[in-house]
Amino acid sequence: MSELIWLHPDCLTANNPAFAKYPQVPSLFVFDEEEIAEEEWTLKRIAFLYETLLELPAEIDRGKVVEKLLARRPSKIVTVSSVNPRFAQYVRALERAVKVEVLAAEPFVDCPANVDLKRFSRYWKRVEPMLF
Repeated sequence: MSELIWLHPDCLTANNPAFAKYPQVPSLFVFDEEEIAEEEWTLKRIAFLYETLLELPAEIDRGKVVEKLLARRPSKIVTVSSVNPRFAQYVRALERAVKVEVLAAEPFVDCPANVDLKRFSRYWKRVEPMLF
């Protein structure tokens, strides 16, 4: 069985449960230009993600997420859950072609359902009082 760990912006940590459960499995992060444009990522966000990825055992690619993951011909894709609505779309598309295992991550904070995830500063203003 050839597994592949799918990394996405919400699971970029060395404590990623996929790394713990599958330590020898390769991982892939895909910068999706359509997603970047639609969600209006800033250059700072892209650079932050890239610098974070450089510290992880990950391969970095560019293109459409589902296509790039399936191009590796895995028998199973392992990832970590996300609150991002686009994540659910990707998982549904992947499940049409391959088995997908979505692992639960310990949440940083109990995120309110209506929090704005496009800008970290807006998110932080909502969750900071819950942490401190």
